[in-house]
Amino acid sequence: MMTNFVFHLFFYLAVGVTLCQLYWFLKNRHEEGPRNHTDIIRTLTLIALVDLVLLLIPCFLFLDMVKKGAPRLTLIPFYLVSVFQTTSLDADYSAAYKIRDLTELSPLFRNAYFTFLSWVSCLVPAFLALAAATAFYNRAGYYTLFLPWTRCRTLYIFNAMNSAATALVTDTNHTLKKPGSVRYIFCGMKEDPSGSEADSLSNLKVYYVRKGPSSVLRDMLKRHKNIRLEYVFLSDSEDKNLNDTIEVLKTVGKMKEKEKKKNKSSALEDRIHITLLTESVEMGNILDSQEKHGVMVRMVDRELSIACSLLRRRPLFACYNPPENRDNGDKPAGKAPLRMLVIGGTQTAASVLNCAVWMGEMDRMDFGAIYVGEDADKVELEMRVSCPGLFYPDRGSGKKYELSFWKMSLKELVRQADSWTDTYESDVTTPGMPDPQKCISLLDSVNYIVAAASDDEENIASGMLLRSWYCRKFHGTGHRPLINVLIHNSNKTEKLKNLKIQDSSETYNLYPFGMDESIFSRKFLLENPLYRVLENIQYSYSEPYTGEIITSEHRKAAAEELNKSSYSYLSSYANAVYTFTRLFDAGVAEEYLHDKGLDTSGDMQGRLLNYAFPEGEASDKDTDLKRALPAGPDAVRDELLRRYTAKLWDKKCLNRLAIAEHNRWNAYMCATGWVTMSPDDMRAYVAAHGGSHKDYLALKHPCITSWDNLPEISRIKTNEEDPDKYQESDRIMVSRLPVLVR
Repeated sequence: MMTNFVFHLFFYLAVGVTLCQLYWFLKNRHEEGPRNHTDIIRTLTLIALVDLVLLLIPCFLFLDMVKKGAPRLTLIPFYLVSVFQTTSLDADYSAAYKIRDLTELSPLFRNAYFTFLSWVSCLVPAFLALAAATAFYNRAGYYTLFLPWTRCRTLYIFNAMNSAATALVTDTNHTLKKPGSVRYIFCGMKEDPSGSEADSLSNLKVYYVRKGPSSVLRDMLKRHKNIRLEYVFLSDSEDKNLNDTIEVLKTVGKMKEKEKKKNKSSALEDRIHITLLTESVEMGNILDSQEKHGVMVRMVDRELSIACSLLRRRPLFACYNPPENRDNGDKPAGKAPLRMLVIGGTQTAASVLNCAVWMGEMDRMDFGAIYVGEDADKVELEMRVSCPGLFYPDRGSGKKYELSFWKMSLKELVRQADSWTDTYESDVTTPGMPDPQKCISLLDSVNYIVAAASDDEENIASGMLLRSWYCRKFHGTGHRPLINVLIHNSNKTEKLKNLKIQDSSETYNLYPFGMDESIFSRKFLLENPLYRVLENIQYSYSEPYTGEIITSEHRKAAAEELNKSSYSYLSSYANAVYTFTRLFDAGVAEEYLHDKGLDTSGDMQGRLLNYAFPEGEASDKDTDLKRALPAGPDAVRDELLRRYTAKLWDKKCLNRLAIAEHNRWNAYMCATGWVTMSPDDMRAYVAAHGGSHKDYLALKHPCITSWDNLPEISRIKTNEEDPDKYQESDRIMVSRLPVLVR
């Protein structure tokens, strides 16, 4: 009976372990989402090994009995036992236990047991071989792309694995209609990666290779005629992105030279596109000196992208109050006050301040900004050195920009403000700090706030602190500035959505920005509608276009022009981001909302323009506007542009918007380091440089001047033939808006 008990015990134990492990595997697979074949093979290999050990224990104990009583068709386990068993273990277990013959076992159970053992004995070496093969799965998969029947039509090629790259890959796989035709390659990987970033890509067609980007280029172009290569260089090392870009460009040049010698012609440059992460102007200058061979190179500055995305999705005019709603002593007529508070501590904060300088140039609002942070002195010094035109009117457009820098923490600012009351003067003024009355005046005047410290929790806490302070100051009503908080971890955005004020359903109304998932998404990084506007603007700059439609040929010519110069690319991008502000400045967004019986506040105007002109992500998720405007965003956009065109028949309105555009351009140029060139210096420079009026080395431009001084600059440029040249160019840019944004 001992034989029966042992075999039954281990058989049912193996079956139970198998079922439990399979249940656990399927349950976790369902909860955690799809896995790749590597996970499945490794799991099944582990199950088979556990079962084999359990089933072989009785075979070791009763080897002689097994040989006599087991079915002849199940001989595999005996060979395996013979291999495992050593001389020292070769003993007469049947004599030791004095057991009976296996023939006493039920024939049905005996056949089931040894059949199960035979299959497991076969599966273990097979799964072990598969598990070993999966260690090279990603590398071997790369060579399957060479097969002529591969479904791959687009390759995304990265030079580093980080949060930016994984965010882009994940978003691309979710948004593509046919993700099966896309593959992802990470170059320079000496071993398959591990960790959370690799786990997030485990169920996608991702391959890791030791080769560099240029080697992948040669491999793919030699074997495929139609495959598209999207190089996305998002390494945290700027030098690596630059070097990899130049390497790919040189490889393209060599391949085109070989084709030329063989009298072959192929538009291989049309199948290659490069997007690289950069943080400095110097990188653009180096790329400008490279021969790009027709390959489009798009530079992405992380901080600039974050700042522009915030100011586009949450425009500065969102804090606009119609004249009839203004209080706190604001006069109904004239410009509405726009005061921005930037809580610093990061490069993002400095970039937001820099971009806000030219985004805040509007005809209907008066801009001023205060930077508060422990690094305020460093930020001010850097801006004074790199952007002198913003601080010295004679070196800029003649305008003094209202910029202040306070070296103090937000908590110190709030403490100073709270130490002042209407009944007594504070005696706790901190040496070296602004007095309490100035602090409270600052907080009272601010209507747009950006908290951009290095820590997400600190930014959230800053937003909550300020919201509570304003509620105390204005007794829960009245002044409610827009508060934006920098969030790096996308999981924190859920915290913001659910962050309710205690014992109420009201939220703190904090707007998050800066997440990798929003900046490094496919629609924002690779398919942003602004890129189409950018090309239209560049064509409008370079050609005397007078028609109503900008064709694909026009845009292609503009793209080639943008590709030649980082100056053209960045200036056109800034114009494209600002473009929709003109719809606010013209008043068409406000009038449209008024006619629809909706709220006409600046915040609602910003939501309306983001709904009609989506940037990167689909703005039609705004359920309130979808319900109020059932015709859809296309109909809203067409109606806004129709109203805008009608307004331009008024020459005063056209001139007013043209002046605002020139002021915006002045501020942008000064914020990027350019200074003015006097008329006398312009005459000498034009004569010495064949008519060119832009000094790229000294960063001098004569058009950085007031609107009234433009005619003199035009006379010098055109030799007295066209004194209205540059004023008219601003009018043309403003009047072409309906064509540019289509």
